[in-house]
Amino acid sequence: RISLLLLVAGWLPAGVLAALPPLSGELAGQLRVKSLPGSPEVGWSITLQNDQAGAALLSVSLTAPGLTLQAEASPEAGTWRVREGKVDLVTWLRPALAAAGIELPPDLEFTGEVGLNGSGIWAGSDMGGTISAIMVNGTARSDAKGWTAEDITLDINLALESGEVALQSARVTIGSIVAFDLTMQGFTLEAAGAGEGRIAVTRAETRVLDGQLALNPFEFSPDNIAIGTVLKFTNLSMSEVVHLLPDALTSATGRLSGEVGIDWNFTQGVIPGHGIFTMVPTTPAEFQLAPAPGFLTEHVPARFQPLPSWLGPLSRWFSPENPAYQTLSDVELGRMPLVVDQMSIELYPDGLEGVRSATVKVSARPADGRVVERVDFTVNVSGPLDQVIKLGLDDRARMNLRLSK
Repeated sequence: RISLLLLVAGWLPAGVLAALPPLSGELAGQLRVKSLPGSPEVGWSITLQNDQAGAALLSVSLTAPGLTLQAEASPEAGTWRVREGKVDLVTWLRPALAAAGIELPPDLEFTGEVGLNGSGIWAGSDMGGTISAIMVNGTARSDAKGWTAEDITLDINLALESGEVALQSARVTIGSIVAFDLTMQGFTLEAAGAGEGRIAVTRAETRVLDGQLALNPFEFSPDNIAIGTVLKFTNLSMSEVVHLLPDALTSATGRLSGEVGIDWNFTQGVIPGHGIFTMVPTTPAEFQLAPAPGFLTEHVPARFQPLPSWLGPLSRWFSPENPAYQTLSDVELGRMPLVVDQMSIELYPDGLEGVRSATVKVSARPADGRVVERVDFTVNVSGPLDQVIKLGLDDRARMNLRLSK
């Protein structure tokens, strides 16, 4: 029985079977896959039997916690197929990725069952064909990083040739992703093999902040995953963005588009690069600032003083109020909105005082439009990227104000 099973498995030419009488047999046992550290022990069995025509049929079965695999092959016909395959990600994903040199963060949790099927040709030790893996209703989360992903589906197709496995195509969809107080919906990623073991991502996009987010196509190597691409934002709603800017705005309307270069790897995570965002000119925009006393009025006198102060009471009698001061005070305290004509945000790495910097330029006019014709200001931010969203409402802000006469 053992010699016959080795013969069928390819140790001897499969054509020799035609000269042998119908035989059958079974081998079974337990094994631990050393290349998958941390994986459970696998029960296996190999069965040789004959169909009604007397042709040999080889069946292979693997069973373990979270794993079921049933496959069969016809050595005489030179074919094989997977009848049933199920893999539980909770049990097998970490060991499988660890074998590929990829260590997942310990706080990452995930659920999902992958179904396997495939078929192909078999000529002794040489095998070829296709294998597909499909998963629905998967989930992933990281409480430490504060994100969750729900309704994950996978559709991956692999090519098997001469013992080598190559990606043909892959499609990943995620119903919703919640991260950094953002909710992304309808995430879609499509990829294909790019030769020499590399993978080309041809589409990656999602809906966020009532707009669209997409990555430019890029390639990477599974052996050392490092990604460099451009992240594009289209028609983001400022009314959705405003809750991310509590130190700057209490309400806003309008749309924002732009792009930013990003790099990513397992060690450093996301590394933002140069980027620029601008208001969509066809959509009316209006901002209401969060109260920031002095943000505008610090540079504007409350009263004019045409006479020198050494004249005492006389200089105070001839010090009329500055009509622009009250308007600017209402704007900076959030009592009067700004109608925004132009706004741009530029991000650039390796700033003078930190690893990231930003410049925010705004050209706007108070909503009443009676006294102050226009307010133009530029805010320069140096330091960590989280300071960018504060719009620099501190002593680093440099502003230019142009007031009506």
